[in-house]
Formats: sequence, C-alpha cells, structure tokens
Amino acid sequence: MFIEGLILLSSIVLLYFMIQGLVNSIMKYPPGPIALPIVGNLYNLGILPLVNLTKLSRKYGGVFQIFLGSQRAVVVSDIDSARDALLKNVNDFAGRPSVLSGDIFSHNGQAIAFGNFSPAWKVQRKIAHGALKLYSTGTEKLERVILREVQEVIEQFDLSKEEPFDPHDSISLGVLNVICALTLGSRYSASDPEFRKVVELNETFAATLGLGNLVDIFPSLKHVPFDSENIRRLKRAVKERDRILTRKYKEQLDTYEEGKIRGFTDALIKVMKDTENNEQRLTSLLSEDHVLMSMADMFAAGSETLTSTLLWMILLFNNYPDVQAKVHEELDEVIGPKRLPCLNDKKNLPYLEATIAEALRLRPVAPLGVPHKALVDTTLNGYNIPKDTTLILNIWAMHHDPKHWRNPSQFDPNRFLDKNKNVLNPSTMSYLPFSAGRRVCLGELLAKVELFLFVAQLMHQFKIENPPGYPLPSLEGDIGMGLKPKPYKVCIKRRY
Repeated sequence: MFIEGLILLSSIVLLYFMIQGLVNSIMKYPPGPIALPIVGNLYNLGILPLVNLTKLSRKYGGVFQIFLGSQRAVVVSDIDSARDALLKNVNDFAGRPSVLSGDIFSHNGQAIAFGNFSPAWKVQRKIAHGALKLYSTGTEKLERVILREVQEVIEQFDLSKEEPFDPHDSISLGVLNVICALTLGSRYSASDPEFRKVVELNETFAATLGLGNLVDIFPSLKHVPFDSENIRRLKRAVKERDRILTRKYKEQLDTYEEGKIRGFTDALIKVMKDTENNEQRLTSLLSEDHVLMSMADMFAAGSETLTSTLLWMILLFNNYPDVQAKVHEELDEVIGPKRLPCLNDKKNLPYLEATIAEALRLRPVAPLGVPHKALVDTTLNGYNIPKDTTLILNIWAMHHDPKHWRNPSQFDPNRFLDKNKNVLNPSTMSYLPFSAGRRVCLGELLAKVELFLFVAQLMHQFKIENPPGYPLPSLEGDIGMGLKPKPYKVCIKRRY
C-alpha cells in the first residue's frame, strides 16, 4: 500500500511539473526553475536571495521567471533587458506591487516610493520634483547646507582621537541633518534624543522592508490575528515616525510664509498652493497624508541610502589603501592643503568621481531595487509578461556581470576612466545605481552632490587606517530594504 501511494504521489508531482512546463512553453513565458505548489520558488531563494537569484540568472538567462508563493515574478539580470523594461515602454512596468509591509510603511501606497502608478501618484511625484527643483535650483544653496554638515562630521571624527572608531553615528548625523535642512530648514544636534530615535526608525525600516516578510509573499496571512515580529516592529516604527512627522509638518504649516522657503516641506506647500487655481482637479487628488508620506520618503530613503553608501566608502578606503592613496594624491595635486574642496572642483577630480561610481557599482545600496509591477500585458526579450507580474531588477547581477566587468568583485575605480583619465559616461555601462524610467530615484541629483562633497572633504582632511591587531572588516554586508555594511571600526587620522 505504501509503495502504491508513493508511486501515485510521484506520478501526480511529475504530471504537475510536465503541465507547468507545457503551459510556460505554449504561453511563451520566460524560462525558470520549477515552481512548487503553494511555496513557488522560495526553495530557490534560500537565506541568501541576492546570491541565489544571481546564480539562477547564469542558468536561465538575463530574464527568467520565478514564483513568490503564487505571485509570478520576472527577474531581470542583464542591463539591456533592464533598459528595455524601464525605458522602451516606460509605462508598462511603472507599477508597484502592493505588499503588506509597503502598505504599512506608506499608508496604503501614499508614499512616492511605494505608491502604484496612478493620476494621484503622477501629481504627487510632479509636485515633489518641483519642490526639490525649487529648493535646489542653483547648487550654491545646496552646497552650503551640505558643507555645514560635513564640518560637523569632521568635528565628530576629531573626537575619536585616532582610536578605533565606528563612524556610523557621525555619518548618520551629518546625512540626516542634510535631509532635515532640505525638508524642514532645521537640524538636529548630536545630543538630541530625537536624532537617535529617527536613526533607529530608519534602521528598522531598512531591516523590515526586505524580502523576508512571509505575509508579503502569502497575503492571506494578513488575516491571521498574530503578526510576525518583523511586522510588529514595522508597525511600532511607523506609529512613532508618524508622530514625529505630523508634529513637524504642522509646525511648518503654522509658520509658513509666502515667499520664504525654508526647505522641501515649505516648497511642497508652495507648489501645491501655486497650483490650486490652475490644477484644482489634480491637486484635489492629494491629501495631507500624501505630503506626510513625501516627507517620510525623504527621511527614510534619503538618509538611509546615503548613510550606507558613505559607510561603504569609508570601509572600502580602509580595505583598499592603494585606492585611498591615489585619491589623496589627486586631492593634494588639485586642491592642496590650504583650502577644502568645493563642488566646482568636481570636474578636476576625475579619480575621486570614478571612485564614488565604483563604490556604487560594487556595493549598490538597493541591489534588488524596489519591485516594479506590469500594468498591462506586455513583452520583454520576446517573452510574454502578464499584467500584474512583479518585476525584480537584479542590479547586483548587472553590476557584477563578468561580460561587462573584468574581475567584478574587485574595487577598481579605473573602470570608470578612459585612457586619458577622463570619467566615462556610465550610461554606456552595465550600471544602474539609481534605476531609470518612471521610477528613477527622485533624489539622484541631490545624492550625487552630497556624495561628492562628503567624500571629497572627508578624504581631504583624513586618512582611514585599519586598527592595529584588528582583522579587515567584512565586505559582505547585511541586506534588508538595501545593502549596508556590517558594523566596523577604523582609525581616522588627520592629514593636515
């Protein structure tokens, strides 16, 4: 009886796999590993989905299909297919899948990052883009804001007295205060308990908004009365974030003066007021919640991603002293010891610019991007992609593709320089750190300015060394919503 049952079960499983393969072939869906009933391809992802998805791309190609539970997903791992998906038919994959963790964070999709493509989302993004442009038109004002916070980080670094030091809090303070200045026209002090709370909240969001939530894969679990620890942490963090943002928004609204723009929130208020008469129908689509969620985007994405990138750069300088020495040599030759670098120096510091680009390649802060969703039945690479399919951009695979990058796991800024030591145009490379198309990073310009000024000034003033007797810090990183380095310590020494 047992043998007969085993044979029957094996026959059913074999038939299931045969039918699945036949359907994929007839419907011209992308290739991919066999999906199991209920769990789909979770067995293929394991505990290291980034690594395992990249391995799958080597077997099934740059466009392949997996199932996250019952949800069909297409993974794009080569740059040509990614650009086709994002730029060729820009609206086809402009959606955002609705998952419980994202809905909790964004008040059911009212944040720009997590909002689905819709008339309200387009207006919200347009207003946010206009607000950023209004505040950062002419980079002098932006540069002053950033340089003030770089100086604070320099002072924090000096307090380490060249002893083994974790730069996380100092970098977080500087980056968060840039966001505060841009968003509110104010800043935190290092001793402010709310600063610690905001950093803690951003770290919670980074840890709880990744691929690890079963309820995001199996939506029916949201009806179970007991939340997972991740979801409970996320809900607590959102509640605390909303308390802080609501208070700050009302302060801005109560003290708003026409013609005086203190930051991004004032600019949002101004743009909305200016368009009320001309586009009343469109602006009526937006609520106060949309403004609050735009602020939340700035605080979470704008500070966490920049903090992670700067921490990666310090770590890479520590682990690659030859690269650090070349950056110092260029700074000494172009700037000298008597002044600090400024934004106008960027064109004369190609090796430094290439070093920043290489750090973003080697350790992209969003190695799997933020998932997109097909809004219509469409095609990609000749494969049929049904409406509502999730699109995952494996930026890690693109940035480590041996067809495009020699020794891709090595940190080598020369990849971004031509034979005349000029910076190459990254749009010709397998390189997509800020995404592209409808969902391109809203703060890309701000991020590039901020990265350059922080790195240029900090490296002009300091040398990073591994503490004596300490092993070199790991470059593996922790992945949640993004990829950030594991905690580490370095010795930070004054150069002048």
